[in-house]
Amino acid sequence: MYLQYRVDTAQIAGEPWLLLVGVSWLPYMTLSEVVVAHVGLSLPLAPAAARTALNVVGTSGGLLLMMPMAYVAIFLRTPEIIVALACLVAVSLAALLAAWIWLDRTYRNAPNHLLPR
Repeated sequence: MYLQYRVDTAQIAGEPWLLLVGVSWLPYMTLSEVVVAHVGLSLPLAPAAARTALNVVGTSGGLLLMMPMAYVAIFLRTPEIIVALACLVAVSLAALLAAWIWLDRTYRNAPNHLLPR
């Protein structure tokens, strides 16, 4: 994003919505890594399939969200589509947060005899 800003400063100044691409994508990727780390470290009874699914959804989901946004921002430069894709990232962020809360509430207070030794 910084390189695009350095190359095309006048364009960014005239169309600040282009920065929405990186600004909306970074919190999703950060939260997905935090969720994977929390489930791996603090929820020992969470199923391994849930950990794997969170890892796959966090990384490939983030990449699949970023690829169309980057293409539209760099080549098409249409603000309507960028705003719609940023809203999609916001909904995905809320879904990831809801999944994290559900996993935490489900697997946090496990009886001691079920914990691995």
